[in-house]
Amino acid sequence: MLYLRRNSIGLYSFSFAESSIYLFIGSRKPNVPFVGGQTLARQEQTRLEKSKHMNIATSPHESSKPGSIRWSMIISHHPPCYYDCTFRVGSLRVCTRCFGVLLGVLTVIILREDSHILASIIPMWVSLLLPLPAVVDFTSHRLEWWQSNNTKRLVSGLLLGLAVGVALYNLINGYTFFGIVQITWLAVLELGVAIVLKHAGKLDKYIEQYEKGMRK
Repeated sequence: MLYLRRNSIGLYSFSFAESSIYLFIGSRKPNVPFVGGQTLARQEQTRLEKSKHMNIATSPHESSKPGSIRWSMIISHHPPCYYDCTFRVGSLRVCTRCFGVLLGVLTVIILREDSHILASIIPMWVSLLLPLPAVVDFTSHRLEWWQSNNTKRLVSGLLLGLAVGVALYNLINGYTFFGIVQITWLAVLELGVAIVLKHAGKLDKYIEQYEKGMRK
């Protein structure tokens, strides 16, 4: 019994001495209080190591000031990682598909002088089919089912532009019902593409790349 008691006293004394050493060291360092046998300096070092591993800036003097806005995306509509979807005009990048859309709308503007010709060339049911090539080409490329190119983007964009132009023509010229149907159809197709990309796990990465590309 005496032996065991001395052992327990010895351990207790050793533990008390060890804590006293930490307490003494902690008291000699300003603004570093003793906490549970460890100093806050050691805890801070551990936190900094974890922060470096996670690539997080922990210094209060470090700023995460964003870069300037990449105004060229107003025309390119794509960040640098997607410049293969554009073509160059001088020092500018122009979105290939949107350029095709513009050509399609201009074509409708030219044909609007004779509404009978426009109606015979692009009837209602055809205008609902015209956006499908652009939808299929864009979605399939993002899902990596096939590799698109600027020729496909230009042609599908032209067809999409015809559909947009006809819808605007109907809205402006009093054919409100047909215009609303066509615009609603375009919105449904766009929502469908977003749902498909989201389900495939591609949408978040796609948006993130655009958000990063907005700044230099």
